[in-house]
Amino acid sequence: MESSENKENHFDFFEQGHPISSLQQNFSKFRKERHDKFKFQQYLKSAHQFDRTTKEFKSFLRSKFVETAKNYLGVPYAQK
Repeated sequence: MESSENKENHFDFFEQGHPISSLQQNFSKFRKERHDKFKFQQYLKSAHQFDRTTKEFKSFLRSKFVETAKNYLGVPYAQK
């Protein structure tokens, strides 16, 4: 009788409608999610790579640098 009273007063995570899963199942699920995330990141890296050796890309980068540098014309190097 005493043990049933303790069970009623004791909060049990698994009795609150959460599915019971083992440590191995949780770990395998974690590994699969982590693997999928890694594969997706590798895909994104490969999809966004440019050929940085072409003249067009270098020209684009140069023009971008020059435009950014023009924004800083007139800005003092340091306060006196």
